[in-house]
Amino acid sequence: MDANDEIGRVILNGAVKRAFSAGGDIQEQREKDLMFMQEELDTRSAVRYRGSYEISACPKPIIGMMKGLAYGGGAVLSS
Repeated sequence: MDANDEIGRVILNGAVKRAFSAGGDIQEQREKDLMFMQEELDTRSAVRYRGSYEISACPKPIIGMMKGLAYGGGAVLSS
């Protein structure tokens, strides 16, 4: 989004009306901790954190059009 000059702004919204983000599923995260080796967990985390960084560092206006509740990372994006 940053490198494309045809994009003037970014709009974040959800596909459902009940909540933008329900937060992380702690049980699912614990199961993945057991399913994957640490290297794979680190790779997955790096991808997730990179996406958050790209949004926060983008010089273009970011507009949040969120409907409903936002927990976890979604709450951070909504502020």
